[in-house]
Amino acid sequence: YKANPNLAVSSALGSGNCQCFKCGMTQPAGSPKCGGCCAPLRQDVTDSDHVGITALHAAVQREGHVSVLEELLGAGADVDARTAKGNSALMYAAAAGHAECCAVLLAKKADTSLCAAATGDSALHLAARAGHESVAALLLDARASLAVPNASGQTPADLAASRQHTQVAALIEEAAAHGAGGEDDLQSDSETRHRGHGGTQAQAGNGAAQ
Repeated sequence: YKANPNLAVSSALGSGNCQCFKCGMTQPAGSPKCGGCCAPLRQDVTDSDHVGITALHAAVQREGHVSVLEELLGAGADVDARTAKGNSALMYAAAAGHAECCAVLLAKKADTSLCAAATGDSALHLAARAGHESVAALLLDARASLAVPNASGQTPADLAASRQHTQVAALIEEAAAHGAGGEDDLQSDSETRHRGHGGTQAQAGNGAAQ
């Protein structure tokens, strides 16, 4: 039927609305239960990331629907479409640990350098924070940046270390040793920033970019 895969949710649905974390339905904030699946709604979330979300985002955000993702990309979906908060489909997939979805997006040349507007997190930051080893490996193979810090001043290596995700930290260390991500000076860059911050690290928030 030639539906447009790049249509995005309008800003009229963003402010004062929340998203059900079970079924994904957007509805007025303050409702005790979801109007779609009746699951309890989180009352601390009053503004969803629905503004600007496309079908591609929805395909990877929760369950990681690979076949849907492939169909959308085949129909011309913008692989780097971003929500109003700066999140791409690759960032959603990385945060959720959907390695197969990440592989499909990377094969379509998804941009690994995109960062969320508020947090400054890239897809690699999100994978490192959550400890998704297979996703991190895919991003490193795609030469995702290692040394660019997020808004809290943390690199993906910092996040992996602070959350004791040793396997992800080891992958990043090995990639840095081989000059992956175009960052041969990861260690010196990190040491410089740590000295400038008195040797302390900011604490990053949990979960995906909001």
